[in-house]
Amino acid sequence: MYDPDRSQVNTYISESRSWPDVLSNLREVAKAEKANGGAGLRVLSGATSSPSFVAQMQEFLKVYPQAKWYQWEAVNRDNVYAGAQMAFGSRWRRFTIFQRRRWCSRWMEISVVGLPGVPQVHERFARRRRPELKEEMLRFYAVESAPTNTSAKADHRLHVKASEVEPFVRALAGALGVAQAGGEFKAGQKKFAAALAKDLQAHKGEVLVVVGDSQTPVTHALVHAINASLGSVGKTVSYTEPVDPFAATGNLDQLRQLTAEMNSGKVGTLLVLNTNPVYDAPVDVASSTH
Repeated sequence: MYDPDRSQVNTYISESRSWPDVLSNLREVAKAEKANGGAGLRVLSGATSSPSFVAQMQEFLKVYPQAKWYQWEAVNRDNVYAGAQMAFGSRWRRFTIFQRRRWCSRWMEISVVGLPGVPQVHERFARRRRPELKEEMLRFYAVESAPTNTSAKADHRLHVKASEVEPFVRALAGALGVAQAGGEFKAGQKKFAAALAKDLQAHKGEVLVVVGDSQTPVTHALVHAINASLGSVGKTVSYTEPVDPFAATGNLDQLRQLTAEMNSGKVGTLLVLNTNPVYDAPVDVASSTH
């Protein structure tokens, strides 16, 4: 939106086109694709959390039953859903809930940039961080590999290497009684981890452990197990099916499948919405020759 070099008008092969011309051309393409059920039609869109957009997507595919819809998002939640699959056998989405009066007394974040969730989470978090609450004030632990605005608010922060995040979570899960979690804390982590584990266990049912989207699926699965062992499920955290219909399929797998179809000549029309793989796709995704 703010790029001064962005296109100011609709273009077709570098020539300007008015909106009536664009709509007229799109209608012709839509008419031709509808004749064969959209067999050569592909749509590539960004991620969505909008039920309205998902409904429109489903209606579109009813009109073009042979068409295929793919999703590409360079910064995606693939690891989040893969971790949920490991933990539950289904790709659930985590969300925090607010029905309880105190909501949460201890909050631990593992390599998270920015507080997770919706504005209500931020508001509730801030409300419980007032010093006048004394012992009732929410205590916040952060474990991360780089300083963030989030960790600046933490009462206790532990710096770890990015490669040490999963081993730390494994060791924490083991210390909290999660079966077969395994792992041991490094020497410089033991004092922090002992105090953290003790505090979490002392406030079961009132604690919440969250992890950054980019962490490994194993890390996400372990955090689900930790929250369950601490009695947090149904109290400070709950789960629901994701709105995004592509949660079960990795972004990179979808992009590779689309690229393969393009290279094999199966794609006659490609509609790209709110994404730009030409700019941010990984270098190892084969480019199309069509």
